[in-house]
Amino acid sequence: MISLMRKPRYEIEQTLYPRPIRGPRLEYKPRMTIGIGMLCDGGIVVAADTRTVYADGSTAHMRKIKVASSADAAFVAAFASSDVPSTETLLTDIFSDLNSEARTSLPKCEEAVRAQMAKWDASHPHGAPDTEFIFAAALPNDHALYHCRPPNAMNRKAYIAIGQGAAIVDPIRNILFKEKRGPRTTLKEIAYLMYRAKNDYGSACGGETFAAFLRATPPAAIEVKYMSLAEKASVRIDEAMRRVLGAIFSDSKESQDSLTQAVDDGNYVYRKMIKFLTHSREEIADDGSIHPLPPPDFSLE
Repeated sequence: MISLMRKPRYEIEQTLYPRPIRGPRLEYKPRMTIGIGMLCDGGIVVAADTRTVYADGSTAHMRKIKVASSADAAFVAAFASSDVPSTETLLTDIFSDLNSEARTSLPKCEEAVRAQMAKWDASHPHGAPDTEFIFAAALPNDHALYHCRPPNAMNRKAYIAIGQGAAIVDPIRNILFKEKRGPRTTLKEIAYLMYRAKNDYGSACGGETFAAFLRATPPAAIEVKYMSLAEKASVRIDEAMRRVLGAIFSDSKESQDSLTQAVDDGNYVYRKMIKFLTHSREEIADDGSIHPLPPPDFSLE
């Protein structure tokens, strides 16, 4: 009689040691960063800030742009993640796979990226870190921009923003910057969006901005100081836009004169004051060409 009331051993073990349950993947943006990718005439521009916010609230600064190139292709990635070292390992594996053999088409690049994301996700049996990244690929005959999220999401888009700063820049871009422009103009637009993200969401976004212009030739990394100058000049762009809107909503003659002056001021800021040079002292033009500059003159004359 007693033996009939005794619970089977396997039920006792299940009660004491329940099987771990892997919950559904949480769909939210990582707590830190702003990363932006935009198609432009002749290529792609990708940029990201350097601010990192840890779970305990402490902050640090690090580069979140990764660049790789081979004889026939070039790749750039910008990431936002709750586990930076793990995501850096993923991107290293992706770039190593892409460079291990010639990639002659975008579908072959997509296949390699998806395979590495699935492998990386499977290596975390209790749930992979929440991670998303911008991936840009440029081949001799084509280029593309992707929003990637392990284990297998890889969506081709013309514009991408990742991290918490995306909540700030998405509506601004959708209103102001929907048309595709040249790389120089696109860099100005991204500098303005970075300024707004850092200004309006300073708890998650900040530090310097690393940017790269990508085409079939090796990626052109933009000097950080020129992105910083463009972001600082964005304060005057805000002022010019306020004056333009005030003039549009008003019927007075003074407002119409103010409209013309505001447009002239905005043009002066970005036409005369802002330029974008690479680490090799090359200037990026709006037609996608890159022009080398003469070496600086350090003479005392």
